[in-house]
Amino acid sequence: NGSVAVNQMQSVHIDRAGRFWVGAVSGRLYRFDPASGVFTPVIDPKRPDSRFSPDRIWHFAEDVDGRIWTSTPTELVAIDPATATIVERIPANDRIPLAVAPIRASLVDSDGALWFGGGGAGLVRYERGKGVTALIGHDPADPHSLSDIGVRSLYESPDGDLWVGTQNGLNRMRAADRRAGRNRFQLYTQAEGLADNTVYGILPDRSHRLWLSTNRGLSRLDPATGSVRSEERRVG
Repeated sequence: NGSVAVNQMQSVHIDRAGRFWVGAVSGRLYRFDPASGVFTPVIDPKRPDSRFSPDRIWHFAEDVDGRIWTSTPTELVAIDPATATIVERIPANDRIPLAVAPIRASLVDSDGALWFGGGGAGLVRYERGKGVTALIGHDPADPHSLSDIGVRSLYESPDGDLWVGTQNGLNRMRAADRRAGRNRFQLYTQAEGLADNTVYGILPDRSHRLWLSTNRGLSRLDPATGSVRSEERRVG
């Protein structure tokens, strides 16, 4: 009937054509067309019920070609936005254990690669026509590796550097390293002045300084100097 079967929603995304993609806690997924006011359920034909996933729809991503991506406990899935049908599947495996943790962040970089954050893997890089081209996790023996596989936020600065907010600090991959496939990161934590090590969000201001949301307030980082200033909540 063009409506939704549930009320509790987990995620929403507006694609480049202005369509809304809505993911429910129940695992149902809908495409909403503002022009018609109609919700179209997105169905996985492999499932016996009307749910897209057995778990909630945590996150949506949009790749360089406009396809809509989401994840289930068993696979990463690409959807054709015009037909609302599945066009590509990437199965979970030992290195992408989606049942352990959901995808929580995504980004298309300036070279067209799609990055996923989370999924029990850390960082997953996908390139159209090539598939998954990099899986970047934490190596305790390498201080320049990704600091934690619990990725919560992603941002690319105008200089092409990739910034990765995790549950254990903010990681910076220089553009030259990213393009050369060198998985080398510079880490910022409370030791460098962050309010807290869990970085949920990364937003730039007009001066290209990065504002970081954490469990203990906001931090502001100047990429040019590496200086950090934190604003913690004060009681009293």
